[in-house]
Amino acid sequence: MRRLLASLILTVALIAAFPVAAGAVDLALQNEPAVEVEVEEEAEEEQPWTSRFLVPLFVVVAVASIGASGAVYLGRVKRRYTVAE
Repeated sequence: MRRLLASLILTVALIAAFPVAAGAVDLALQNEPAVEVEVEEEAEEEQPWTSRFLVPLFVVVAVASIGASGAVYLGRVKRRYTVAE
Protein backbone atom coordinates (compact mmCIF):
# COMPACT_ATOMS: atom_id res chain seq x y z
CA MET A 1 0.00 0.00 0.00
CA ARG A 2 2.87 2.35 0.82
CA ARG A 3 4.53 1.64 -2.53
CA LEU A 4 1.30 2.36 -4.38
CA LEU A 5 0.83 5.61 -2.50
CA ALA A 6 4.48 6.59 -3.04
CA SER A 7 4.30 5.84 -6.76
CA LEU A 8 1.07 7.82 -7.04
CA ILE A 9 2.62 10.82 -5.30
CA LEU A 10 5.74 10.56 -7.47
CA THR A 11 3.62 10.38 -10.63
CA VAL A 12 1.59 13.45 -9.66
CA ALA A 13 4.79 15.33 -8.78
CA LEU A 14 6.39 14.48 -12.13
CA ILE A 15 3.29 15.49 -14.06
CA ALA A 16 3.14 18.75 -12.13
CA ALA A 17 6.87 19.43 -12.69
CA PHE A 18 6.91 19.11 -16.47
CA PRO A 19 4.73 22.15 -17.25
CA VAL A 20 7.00 24.25 -15.04
CA ALA A 21 10.06 23.08 -16.97
CA ALA A 22 8.33 23.71 -20.29
CA GLY A 23 7.45 27.26 -19.20
CA ALA A 24 11.15 28.12 -18.80
CA VAL A 25 11.67 28.14 -22.59
CA ASP A 26 12.23 31.58 -24.09
CA LEU A 27 8.98 32.51 -25.81
CA ALA A 28 10.63 35.13 -28.04
CA LEU A 29 12.32 32.39 -30.06
CA GLN A 30 9.05 30.57 -30.67
CA ASN A 31 7.34 33.54 -32.33
CA GLU A 32 9.78 33.69 -35.25
CA PRO A 33 9.59 31.11 -38.03
CA ALA A 34 12.65 28.97 -38.63
CA VAL A 35 12.69 29.71 -42.35
CA GLU A 36 10.83 32.48 -44.12
CA VAL A 37 9.29 31.46 -47.43
CA GLU A 38 7.71 33.84 -49.90
CA VAL A 39 4.27 32.77 -51.03
CA GLU A 40 3.87 32.81 -54.79
CA GLU A 41 0.39 33.16 -56.16
CA GLU A 42 -0.42 30.62 -58.81
CA ALA A 43 -2.04 31.71 -62.04
CA GLU A 44 -5.50 30.38 -62.68
CA GLU A 45 -5.31 27.36 -64.91
CA GLU A 46 -7.88 26.39 -67.47
CA GLN A 47 -10.05 23.48 -66.44
CA PRO A 48 -8.73 20.18 -67.73
CA TRP A 49 -10.70 18.46 -70.44
CA THR A 50 -11.81 15.79 -67.98
CA SER A 51 -13.88 18.20 -65.94
CA ARG A 52 -15.12 20.08 -68.99
CA PHE A 53 -16.35 17.05 -70.91
CA LEU A 54 -16.62 14.04 -68.62
CA VAL A 55 -18.63 15.66 -65.83
CA PRO A 56 -21.46 16.83 -68.13
CA LEU A 57 -21.35 13.44 -69.87
CA PHE A 58 -21.83 11.62 -66.56
CA VAL A 59 -24.68 13.97 -65.63
CA VAL A 60 -26.43 13.27 -68.94
CA VAL A 61 -25.88 9.51 -68.58
CA ALA A 62 -27.23 9.57 -65.01
CA VAL A 63 -30.36 11.50 -66.01
CA ALA A 64 -30.91 9.22 -69.01
CA SER A 65 -30.54 6.07 -66.90
CA ILE A 66 -33.00 7.38 -64.30
CA GLY A 67 -35.46 8.25 -67.06
CA ALA A 68 -35.02 4.86 -68.73
CA SER A 69 -35.51 3.07 -65.40
CA GLY A 70 -38.73 4.99 -64.83
CA ALA A 71 -39.97 4.22 -68.35
CA VAL A 72 -39.20 0.49 -67.99
CA TYR A 73 -40.91 0.37 -64.60
CA LEU A 74 -44.04 2.11 -65.89
CA GLY A 75 -44.10 -0.13 -68.97
CA ARG A 76 -43.99 -3.26 -66.81
CA VAL A 77 -46.68 -1.96 -64.49
CA LYS A 78 -48.97 -1.14 -67.44
CA ARG A 79 -48.49 -4.61 -68.95
CA ARG A 80 -48.95 -6.42 -65.67
CA TYR A 81 -51.98 -4.60 -64.31
CA THR A 82 -55.08 -3.48 -66.18
CA VAL A 83 -57.43 -0.75 -65.08
CA ALA A 84 -60.91 -2.06 -64.27
CA GLU A 85 -63.61 0.19 -65.68
